[in-house]
Amino acid sequence: MKHRRFAAAAVLGLALLAPAARAEDKAPWIHIKVTEGKDQATKVNVNLPLSLIDVALDVIKTDAVKDGRIQVEGTTITVAQMRRIWAELKKTGDADFADIQDGENTVKVAKKGERLVVEVKEGKAGKKTVYAELHQSVVDALLAGDGNSLDLKGAMAQLQTAQRGEIVRVDDNDNNVRVWID
Repeated sequence: MKHRRFAAAAVLGLALLAPAARAEDKAPWIHIKVTEGKDQATKVNVNLPLSLIDVALDVIKTDAVKDGRIQVEGTTITVAQMRRIWAELKKTGDADFADIQDGENTVKVAKKGERLVVEVKEGKAGKKTVYAELHQSVVDALLAGDGNSLDLKGAMAQLQTAQRGEIVRVDDNDNNVRVWID
């Protein structure tokens, strides 16, 4: 059950956070690695060029994904509300927007330079953590347009030029997910 959850997280990371750059050809690539268990054996290891992701987004035709945009329905917060919140957050300088502590659990949301950072730690000594970092231009592109959809293709185009390094990391005891661009 756990490896399915981590595989789903990896696929979500793949869909939302596409490109990276290989040193030998400078073409953008994304890397997703999922490990599980005390031996940290790799369960999922995905390395894909952005061009493949871009083509896949053109090919996918579902109710949820059309023309490289993902439709967001039935959520407690609408994409329009996300856009308004993001517009206000962008006006600030570096800031810690939220630092929520509930017993041994913490959630932090901050803006550092041109990056939005979210960090969640659960349990003693942060045994379960989620870390995500996105460049402001990636969030701008993801929220571009109108209606109740997110622009995946636009976000990938920005990732290609604006971001390198780790984007998402999930550590849950002996299970880990890592998404990065290089």
